[in-house]
Formats: sequence, C-alpha cells, structure tokens
Amino acid sequence: MSETDGSPETRKILVPVRYAQGNSYRMFDDFFELETGPMPPPPTPKDGSLLELAKFYLVACCPKAGAYSLPDGLINLVSDAADLMTSTPDKDIFLGRQKPPVALAMKEAITPELDRPQRAIAAFLFLATQFEFYFRILSGMLNFDGSWKSPGDRAKAESFLPDDDRVRRRGTSSVEVAYKLTVLNNADPRAALLEGLDRAIRSRFQSILYDDFGGRIAYVRNRGVHGEWGDVSVEGVFYATLTAILYFAST
Repeated sequence: MSETDGSPETRKILVPVRYAQGNSYRMFDDFFELETGPMPPPPTPKDGSLLELAKFYLVACCPKAGAYSLPDGLINLVSDAADLMTSTPDKDIFLGRQKPPVALAMKEAITPELDRPQRAIAAFLFLATQFEFYFRILSGMLNFDGSWKSPGDRAKAESFLPDDDRVRRRGTSSVEVAYKLTVLNNADPRAALLEGLDRAIRSRFQSILYDDFGGRIAYVRNRGVHGEWGDVSVEGVFYATLTAILYFAST
C-alpha cells in the first residue's frame, strides 16, 4: 500500500501500489483544444476505492477531447475493471454477450503503443457506441431501443429540453440527448455521479465545442463515423475510464 494525493502522491489516502501513478504516457491528436494557461489540479479522491480512483483518473487524465495522459495506475485499474466485468455476474447495464467485447475493448484502449490499429477499433466500435445504451437506461425515460417508455416521459423530456427538436420524435438516437435526460431526470444515483464528474472536468477545462460528456462523445463519434477523422483512438482512454466508472458504480 502507498499513501497518495493529487497525482495521487501526497493526499494521505491509502492506495494500492498497483493503482499509484507510476510512469505516464501522453498523447495529443490534431483535434484537441488548446487552453490558455495551466489547468487547475483535479479534486482529491475521497478514498482509495476502485470507483474513487477511477473518477480521479478520469478528471486528471482526460479533461479534454483529443488528448490524454495514461499513468501505469490507470492502465492497471481499467484492466482490472475489464477482468471483473467478464468474471462476475451481470449488472443492470453490463449484460451477457455485451460484456466480453466491451472488456476486450477497454484493455485495447489503454494499450500504450500508439501504432496499434486495434485501439481505434476498440475505442470507436465497442466503447463509444455503448454509451447511448447506458444513458438510455440511466435516464429512466427511454427503452433499450431509444423509444419513450411512456407518453408522459416524452412530455417530461420536452419540458426538460424545450428548444431541442430531437425530443419531439418517437424516440431518440442521440447520445447527447440521452445523456442530458439522464442528468436532468436524475432517476438513478449514477446520474448525480456523472454530473459531478462533468462539473469537475469543466472546472479544469471548459470546451467551446461541446457542453458535457454526451456532447463530447457525439462530437468525436460523429466525425469519426463520417470519416472526417480517420482515427479517434485518442479518446479510447476517456471511454475506457468512463466505462470502468459506470461498471464500479453499477449493481
């Protein structure tokens, strides 16, 4: 065990050596946003639990689209989350045959080697595409396929997002809308967790290209699927870490 802090190395919380920072790898892609001046430090983790450490690393290492830092501790944490996913019973949003490819993609996404095409496939096909499913369920308003659970849910969505025409359809296929409904409806404890992480990241870096996690995922995913950016693997660390957070927070 080691005592750690902000990196995490001075904060007086007990963290297994396996999850301490260690060496770190950094990557910046062409589409990352520049900031002016240094970013504030990330908030200290509350304790040394897997969930708290994953939250800390997400805010510390993935505050902006198109860039990441990848410490040894985060590699081990995501890898262990993937192993747990495939070796333990299903959870409400991690089910059956969905789990093995997601777990494999998580491990590929945090592989330090940059010239590895599997990282791009993992990030885009098996991680980015899953978030819409997660957010639909967590919203409490949408079915698995994006249709409304009831006319009342559709009406509630229109009251939450009165200026967004995407909630006036028979359902939604927008990860951005599904995320906003998750946070606004706050029907699941994980909604507050996600909103808190979003605020923590915005306190370090406020993007002018997207508003929140759903917007970030849509911003990169849409440009990847239409070929504007040939490789979005740089976002794989963000996707894998956010997936690990949702896994640790799920029952």
